[in-house]
Amino acid sequence: NTPQLQDGYIAKFNSTGDTVLWSTLIGGKGNDQALGIDFDSNDKFYVVGGVGYFSGTNNFPVVSQVAIWATNDSLGAGYIAKFKSDDSQDWCSEYGGSNGHDYTFSVKVDHSDNVFVLGTTLSTNLHTHNPGGAWVDATLGGTYDNFLLKISPSESLLYATYIGGSGDEYNIMVAPECGNRIAFDSHNNIYIVGATESSDFPTLASTGYTNTTNAS
Repeated sequence: NTPQLQDGYIAKFNSTGDTVLWSTLIGGKGNDQALGIDFDSNDKFYVVGGVGYFSGTNNFPVVSQVAIWATNDSLGAGYIAKFKSDDSQDWCSEYGGSNGHDYTFSVKVDHSDNVFVLGTTLSTNLHTHNPGGAWVDATLGGTYDNFLLKISPSESLLYATYIGGSGDEYNIMVAPECGNRIAFDSHNNIYIVGATESSDFPTLASTGYTNTTNAS
């Protein structure tokens, strides 16, 4: 039997929740999902997810591709799609490596309209980017790593890094219903949460709480 493939969807309701104002599918011929959404200060919004996962097919409709280092990886890639305030699509780009599954599952827009995207990857050749002065891990450790991207309001890639140790770090693989895993404080400091099996996951002692011992 041919397994049932998935498409992602986006639905917009009115403020009372009793009327659908707009809805659409998002995807190609493979397994595609929409997993995260957030808005900027101008009511434009970003949707992230995964394309072609476990289906070996990836013809996801990339629109007005921007400089986020896109791939067309048949193993599965993450995507970032931007929509205008009238719900029309502005652009859509994939992100990932060429030799493993990749997923973007969480997106958050900060107070300056910079976009942060969190994902999971099995690829050893993600495009990492360090403009100088930022901590960037350019190497996959274990089988899975998380990754974090920062994209400017003008769609340029400001920052991209693996996150993890020598073991596995994964989010969507463990809990598809996990929801958002990025947050900001009033100073625009970025907080992310996830799960790790790495005994050498990078911890940093400060004046705050620090536990450096992995359960394994």
